[in-house]
This record gives sequence, structure tokens and C-alpha cells, in this order.
Amino acid sequence: MKRFQADHNTCIVTLFFLSTACVPELQPRTDADDQDTTPAAPNTPEAPRDPVDPDAPNSPPPPNEGDEIVGNNQVVIWKRYRAVEKDLSRALEIPTNQLCTELDSLNCINEVHLSNLGGHNPIMQGRLTSLAEPALTTPLSIDRVVLMACIQRVDQDSASPPTIFTQYPLGRDTNGSAQDITQLDAQNRTLYQRLLSRDPTDEELVELRELAVPGTSFRDVAIGSCYSIGTSVEFIFL
Repeated sequence: MKRFQADHNTCIVTLFFLSTACVPELQPRTDADDQDTTPAAPNTPEAPRDPVDPDAPNSPPPPNEGDEIVGNNQVVIWKRYRAVEKDLSRALEIPTNQLCTELDSLNCINEVHLSNLGGHNPIMQGRLTSLAEPALTTPLSIDRVVLMACIQRVDQDSASPPTIFTQYPLGRDTNGSAQDITQLDAQNRTLYQRLLSRDPTDEELVELRELAVPGTSFRDVAIGSCYSIGTSVEFIFL
């Protein structure tokens, strides 16, 4: 019993010294320990910032599905059915339910061309979701809606005191005179302001003059000018 107790005490003393030898000696902390030893990143040039808005991010955000990329990495957004309806109604001063109809009863935007214009009707059309991007037939739908809206406005201005087409007589043919060109430019300037909220450039006015071939009725010129501006990329996209 005494031998066992002696051996037991010897083991305790031995373990104590072994555990003490394993404890590292603590060293005082120096300022060098606080220095960052992470290797520096390679010196890469910073991306140029927007000169107009220096606080703008260096790179444009990634486009969403359905957005369109145009020049200079500018992202434009497809204008869906409700925006097209409201913009045409405001610009041409036509109630939304009179902009365009098919078969004299079906609304072009809310029924016939709804899916192509980015909308959906799960009850009448069986579609549960809208298109994420324009379909192949979307341009045809936009052409149809804009053309019918322009015809509506021209016909109303022909039958009563004009509201928008006030610069030339819709019942007369063009003759290519300087007066016709002046009236045409004034009317197209009004259409640009209404549809695109800006003044046209001189080049844009010259292009629209090509519609006024001598002998063409001002009614057809008015419809063509309205349709050309209303189907431009600037009107279709935001």
C-alpha cells in the first residue's frame, strides 16, 4: 500500500513537470505585431468615372431580363402595354378605350395584343405570366396599335375643329411649296413634343419632309408622320 502511494505521488510530480515544459513562454507584444503583413494587391488602374456624376458607380449595373442594350452600354427598358396605352392616350388626347379596336369591339391593347405587349390575362387567354422579353410579333402589335391611334386622331381632327393637327389643312394635297414645308415642320415639331417630350433636330425634320411628296394628301402625311414618331425606338423603350 505504501509502495503504491509513493509511485502514485511520483507520477503526479512527473506529469506536473511535463505539462509545465509544454507551456510556451509568453513574449511581450510589440508594435510590429500590429502591422498588416497581407501582400499588397497589384496596382490596377481605376475605372473612369462619369464626368457628369462623379459619384456614379464605375460600371453600369447588369441588365435585367427583357432589357435591351444599345450603344455606349446604355440599358433601355421595353415599354409594356400599360405604358404604351397611357403615353398614346396622353399624347394624342384620345381615351384609352378608343385608341385601337379590332372587329369594332375588341380592345387592341387589353385583349387582342395584350400578350405581345407584355401583359397577360389568365382567364381570357390562359396565360399565367407575362413575357420576359419582346416576342417576334411584338413589333407588329406595336405598329398596329400606334397606326390605329394615329388614324383615330387624324379622322377626329378632320371631322371637327382640330385638336392636334392644326398646322395644315387635312383635306388638301401637298404641292411641295415653301409654305407646305413650313407648315409640315411646325406640325412635326408638335408631334415630337407630344410623343417624345422634346424638340426634333433639323435632320429629323428633313427626314419627315420626305412623306410630303407633291400630290399626297395632308391626311396621309399626318398619319405617316404620327406613325413614324410613335414607332421609333425612343418611344417604344424607356
